[in-house]
Amino acid sequence: MKYILSAIAVAGLAIAPASAGETYISVFGGAGFLQDDAFSAFALQPDFETGAVYGAALGKGFDAPIIGRLRFEAEVARRNNDGSRTVDVVSVNGDQTAWSLMANAVYDAELLGGLVKPYAGVGVGAAWVKADLVVESPLIICLDPYCLGSADETDAVFAWQLIGGAAVDVAPRVELYTEGRWFDAGDTAFDGKPGFFGPPTFTQSEYQHGSVLFGIRLDL
Repeated sequence: MKYILSAIAVAGLAIAPASAGETYISVFGGAGFLQDDAFSAFALQPDFETGAVYGAALGKGFDAPIIGRLRFEAEVARRNNDGSRTVDVVSVNGDQTAWSLMANAVYDAELLGGLVKPYAGVGVGAAWVKADLVVESPLIICLDPYCLGSADETDAVFAWQLIGGAAVDVAPRVELYTEGRWFDAGDTAFDGKPGFFGPPTFTQSEYQHGSVLFGIRLDL
């Protein structure tokens, strides 16, 4: 039993912070790339354009024995991508937006004497993915612009993300950073509003999103 308790104590020392670090806030923005997926409307699969990503985080850093530098943060972010596709005389147009609330754990390293600080992390949380799409055709004129069918719904799902980047100090208590992310909200599904030809089927097998971001981190 004493060996088990000793092992637990050593593990606790490895992950417990030796000294509390700074509390910080960060804001970021950049370009996002929504993967063309199994989202369809009347068998049309939209091609999604490069979109915008922005968000903010509140976190705290720790210097842990053995492990090194760790940060834990709460983050909110928004991702938006426009999409469209035309086949013959029928087209689907609109966009997808995902709001996320994530808890991230990040490991910091140092290169060149601390001049450059690469880092890697992972996050888990929740995403609210909204589809706002409409099916259109110039051959069919309706008083209702959505007569061929549309989707305007939000699906709440579990989400996770991978984070990797590097930061540099530009002033006391101020860092600039750039990073790449892979964000996965898993399976999402939407039921379209009934159209002239009956309810269209809007489905999406997975919401997968990559991004390149730039940000600033300020110690409080």
